[in-house]
Amino acid sequence: MNNLKFINNQAGGTTILMSLVLVITMGLMTVYSAQVTMTEQKISANQYRTKQGFESAQAGLDAIIGRLNVAFVNNATVDGVAGDLSSFTRAGILLPTLSKSDSASNSQTIGSYTAKFEKNNPLYPDIVNITVSGFSGDNQSNSPNQIIRQSVAPMSLMAYKPPTPLIAHGKIDIGGKISIVNKTNSPTGDLPKASWSGGNTKTNFGGVIANIDVTSEDGTLDGGTGVYERDEELKNLSNNEFFENFFTENKQRIKTKAKFVDCSTGCSGNDLIKTDSDGNEVPLGQIIWVDTDNPGGTPGILKINTAITLGSASLPVLLIVNGKIEIDHRNARLTGIVYTSEDFTNSGKGNIVGSLISEGNISTDGDLSLTYDNETLTALESNTSRYIRIAGTWKDFGIDSN
Repeated sequence: MNNLKFINNQAGGTTILMSLVLVITMGLMTVYSAQVTMTEQKISANQYRTKQGFESAQAGLDAIIGRLNVAFVNNATVDGVAGDLSSFTRAGILLPTLSKSDSASNSQTIGSYTAKFEKNNPLYPDIVNITVSGFSGDNQSNSPNQIIRQSVAPMSLMAYKPPTPLIAHGKIDIGGKISIVNKTNSPTGDLPKASWSGGNTKTNFGGVIANIDVTSEDGTLDGGTGVYERDEELKNLSNNEFFENFFTENKQRIKTKAKFVDCSTGCSGNDLIKTDSDGNEVPLGQIIWVDTDNPGGTPGILKINTAITLGSASLPVLLIVNGKIEIDHRNARLTGIVYTSEDFTNSGKGNIVGSLISEGNISTDGDLSLTYDNETLTALESNTSRYIRIAGTWKDFGIDSN
């Protein structure tokens, strides 16, 4: 009987012990589960912050490149840059204005990212390195959640700078009072040329020889009549290929980047200018696209018959006329490139400093002055540059450990 009582006491103790072990185990499991949940929440929060920081940095990079190109896209000049960043200026396209500037960082806080610009490659001085630090929405520290870097470089809209003041896809007939001046030697040292055509070139159109001056600037080289004609390669290009011989993008893409002028029912030179905040007349933009197409009706004509000044030596204009253009005013002055998709049959008067290019033929004996200016065309080449990403230079540095 006593033995039976002892056995019952042992069974009760075992039950209590097992219950205690079970309670402790459940407690430990609860604590472990809570810790795992907290850890997962921290990991999830960190991943969210990292992703948000990355998205902020990437958005900042896109915004910075877009801002760099605002002068190109909107044909406007960005405000000056604070601090000593004049080396970043490229022909009117400036880096964004910095809210703070010091020699160490030149960084700018914009929303949830900061940007730092560097130009430290002596072999490629045009390359700009952009380092962008992204911050998450709940980041209260000064340490970024993500850092990315991208190198960008300017690429001009002009694929090939016109080498002469007069260029025709077809033939050229000039004479009378027309005056052509080219005193710029080519980079290869060739004689300066007055014109370049796919067909024949005549310089005595109307029975009077055109006034052509193709003596080099230093007077040592004389190009004679200075015409380069019957270029079979130029002649055999399609109209689109002819256009893309001079520009890095096709007509459709350039049209989207230009200030558009509807000339379907006709327009004038006054439609190419606007009044700025100071009351001065300035071009609509550095790239102007004029469309004279009139479906179902007679196409319009761009008639420049007033004393307008379109473009300047420092800010020349690219004027693309998808249609016909006439220039008929002695004091009309167009600086840059005038490109027409049709024949140029001008018997009026005016001044073009730069180059006149026609997809068709050029036939004129009017009082028109064409002066080739290499510096003007170089400025146009630079001013129509926009920054593009350099392939292989994007880097993700992850979370800053500092």
